[in-house]
Amino acid sequence: MYLVCNVSTFFVPPLIKRIGNKWSQVIGSISFVCFMLTFLQLNATLLYAASAFLGIGGAILWIANAAYVVEFSSKDELSRNTAILWGMLQTSFISGGVFLLFVTNKGDITDSYKFLYTIFSCVVGLGVMVLAALPSKPMNKEIDANSNGNISEQIEKAGKAQSDSSKSDISSIREEFYFSEFISDDERTNHINSNGGFHLCWLRSVFLWK
Repeated sequence: MYLVCNVSTFFVPPLIKRIGNKWSQVIGSISFVCFMLTFLQLNATLLYAASAFLGIGGAILWIANAAYVVEFSSKDELSRNTAILWGMLQTSFISGGVFLLFVTNKGDITDSYKFLYTIFSCVVGLGVMVLAALPSKPMNKEIDANSNGNISEQIEKAGKAQSDSSKSDISSIREEFYFSEFISDDERTNHINSNGGFHLCWLRSVFLWK
């Protein structure tokens, strides 16, 4: 199981990227359910196959789980959320040990293994449903994406309006310059020559107007 898990860690990241962190965790946790269920009907071949499947599922689960925590945590929250995750994980040793102690005190563990793995399968199945109920994307990132889109549109509109306003102001300044009575014909001609004859139509209008 651990051999398959170690090897799988090099190959599962593209799959996780395609499926998404949430559903990768769901798929990975299902492998734990399958592994638990094999103990209800012991078979060597089935047990080895389930162990290999558990190795692949474990690699998917833990890589996706780490990525999910990072995705849903800010820089200040990451350490806290990671500590909460591992704290919850370690509580399974306490609760599992207490449960095992209760079962062994009531009878022989060899006779109770089916009951144990039935309970374990139900608990892991409940965990699968909890993972399936988790959100796929952080709400704040969706809001930020929408906000950024709206801001971009507003900036684009503002820039366009400013550009149109600037063009209008320049046209007004040019008009005042060419039609001003304080500007001589020689000054107008020199200005046009310095700008490569760009306002030749304005010169014609000036002469016609005068």
